[in-house]
Amino acid sequence: MTEEQAGPNADLRTGQSGNIVSAVAILKQKYPGQFNEIKNKASKASSRKFFLASCLIAAIISSAWFKWGAFSYAVDYAFIYNTGLAGGLLMLLALAYSLRKRLGVLKNAGKVESWYYLHLCAGISGPLLIIFHSSFAVKSVNSLIAITAMVLIVCSGALGRFIFTRLSFTMHSTLERISREEAQLFDTLVKYDSELIRKHLSRLTETCLTQPKTVFHIPYAYFLVRAHAAACYAGVGDQITRVLVEVAKRSRWDEQTLRLTVHSEKYYLRQYIKTLMDVSVVRSCEQLLSKWRLFHAPVMYLLLLCALAHVWVVHAY
Repeated sequence: MTEEQAGPNADLRTGQSGNIVSAVAILKQKYPGQFNEIKNKASKASSRKFFLASCLIAAIISSAWFKWGAFSYAVDYAFIYNTGLAGGLLMLLALAYSLRKRLGVLKNAGKVESWYYLHLCAGISGPLLIIFHSSFAVKSVNSLIAITAMVLIVCSGALGRFIFTRLSFTMHSTLERISREEAQLFDTLVKYDSELIRKHLSRLTETCLTQPKTVFHIPYAYFLVRAHAAACYAGVGDQITRVLVEVAKRSRWDEQTLRLTVHSEKYYLRQYIKTLMDVSVVRSCEQLLSKWRLFHAPVMYLLLLCALAHVWVVHAY
């Protein structure tokens, strides 16, 4: 194609006003830290640490469970009492993180990050000691409720942390891909002066980057994004084919040359649309994770009530 066919929209690649809406420009404003290789490495390192810690804890619990009958601790009241006391105090210490975030009088009491890691360590070691305190047996309804709540708290917190770190890594790699593919696609589309192409791509970008209003809207958003993606690929692909057919007639291309050129031009479009859909999925997962974390606190308060009832019964009777 000649320079004249490029049209006046040479700034199409930048996604400026009046042209295609730039997904990269929007995402850089929302996730400024995600376009950062240092954060990417930190996210991967955090995931590896979580996996190793989970394997170690699972190995300790499994080994103790299989060999518990051979331990004299099973009938040692002092051991049972002390593990329960230590585990309970550690779990109370884990609550200090919530107080640090919410009480103004504690705003200068160290960094929130340090309190979080204290919450993380106490929230894992405390329940581990409680498991030994229970002698791997549930002896009352209150104990059943407390153990169930404790397991739910640990699982929700651990899964939340793991999913959060993986989500951060996934978002970083996805943003890197969309940054490359948007530049390639816009460089390709600069040859086409088409309002229809701009309309389809801008509409798809806005749909993919609009987060669902609630968790219940996520399934609807999932199918809406795919419907818009199909319409976008069909509309833009058809416009690209029409223009190239006209060029082929003027330039006297053979059928194979036309077919290969159309396929090459549409390749960047497919890759860009796929990455936009990936961004939409990650953003929906972010919203789902934020609601999953809301499950963490209420169950913690239920566990606290059960623990207080247990302590009162043990010391009263």
